[in-house]
Amino acid sequence: MLKEVFAALSDPVRLKIVEILKDGDLTQKDLRERLGISQPSLSYHMDRLTRAGIVIAVKRGRNVVYSLDMGVLEMAIEFFMKLKGGKEDA
Repeated sequence: MLKEVFAALSDPVRLKIVEILKDGDLTQKDLRERLGISQPSLSYHMDRLTRAGIVIAVKRGRNVVYSLDMGVLEMAIEFFMKLKGGKEDA
């Protein structure tokens, strides 16, 4: 699971998407406008983020609304905290 999370976060556009979504849910249109990218490009990046479990996509009428899944991000943080803790214990 973490492998997919880190792979998804390895791209600067996807990192920017996560940064934008930390302030709240957004539609595809809102994200495209903020990022200045095409619909196919956004779809590609959102697919990577949703498959990694970082982002949740919910269809609302004609719109898809994206939000962060903080549980997955907290899992990644815990991974790094354990690494840090292990170094202090050595």
